[in-house]
Amino acid sequence: MTSGLSDDELNPVQVARDLGVTSIVTGQYLQEGERLSLTLEAIDVESQTVVWRRSVAVSAQELISLREEVSGTVERDLLPALGFSSAESTGTRPTSEAAYDLYLRSLSASTEPVPNQEAIDLLEQALELDPAYAPAWSQLSIRNYHHGAYGGGGDEYYDRSVDAANRALELDPELTVPAVRRIIVEVERSQLTEAYDAAIQLVEHRPKDARAHFVLSYVLRYAGDLDGAVRECDTALSLDPQNPGFRSCGLANSLAGRYERALQFLALAEGSTFSIDNSAMVRIRQGRPDEAARLLRQSTGRWEPFIERLEGGTLAEEAAQAMIQGTLPYSDSEQQYWAGALLAYSGAHAAAMELLREGVERGYCSYPLLDSDPALAGLRADPQFAAELDEIRAAGRACHESFLAHVA
Repeated sequence: MTSGLSDDELNPVQVARDLGVTSIVTGQYLQEGERLSLTLEAIDVESQTVVWRRSVAVSAQELISLREEVSGTVERDLLPALGFSSAESTGTRPTSEAAYDLYLRSLSASTEPVPNQEAIDLLEQALELDPAYAPAWSQLSIRNYHHGAYGGGGDEYYDRSVDAANRALELDPELTVPAVRRIIVEVERSQLTEAYDAAIQLVEHRPKDARAHFVLSYVLRYAGDLDGAVRECDTALSLDPQNPGFRSCGLANSLAGRYERALQFLALAEGSTFSIDNSAMVRIRQGRPDEAARLLRQSTGRWEPFIERLEGGTLAEEAAQAMIQGTLPYSDSEQQYWAGALLAYSGAHAAAMELLREGVERGYCSYPLLDSDPALAGLRADPQFAAELDEIRAAGRACHESFLAHVA
């Protein structure tokens, strides 16, 4: 079979080969008047032949009917054609066309602060119309988390994220996404042993689910097991090679000194503020401040004092204090570590120590970084802070060993 694509169009077969998969499923839809038709094809990558094709058609106003038709066709026909067993889904079904439309619209919004808030509004409207639709609660959990972590919502939205995840799991206990989100919140609230137990159970229950391995990597990163975190990140990526949600595996790899691998993970969410900012932090650790400054100029204005420092200037005391005040309200202990490391690199050693100590006290157990992170080299060489750094290291080690004792 020939692809029929011009040279400047995306060739799905080539993409599949690049990803190392054996089969791909493509779809095309067409609206004619009041009818909406969807055609699905499964293509064998090696032979480039169509091994399965089905078409479904419904009224353009009946999105739920289309969903049911596609789900049923995939379960009954496509999975067996590809050599998988078909199993009836136990998940909840949407009951309101209007609510389902709002839910679908929310999925296209990015997690940047403004579109993420728009998605929250859409999901809340959807759940007013269809409060028993578990996937909408699951998405609301994700959106509330991002607003709490990156949109200024703080702990209130962390609570909302957990509440939405709990509601989703009450309605459909087999959903992975809300289980993952609940674990992530536990990690960032320093409930590492509870998060570890839940992550291990998730991996044992769903060993082929990439998100389960990802969330285990998240736990291990905070606990100080960077080798384990990197290993679980690699497993997650092998199972789901294009998932932008795995972007924070870039942090695990950066902290482990695997900088190019870190950039590969961050590229999964290329163009996002998270990716830009953390790619700059990788460049700092690689000793490439000019590239870090160039990246930060693409981000928000809050980085201007640090850009000046990267370009050979000094960091003003007001900027260091602003970093402290902007970071302390977050319950996420890793944020204190990253901000402290940036302050240490910038020469604001006293301010850096304040945040590093705060991070460890809040449960960030990755104490080996105090000896290995290149961003802390200047701080380690400053005799004024040697004794205090030893105290922070000892507290981090105790946190790490407590975690290891629980694991054992």
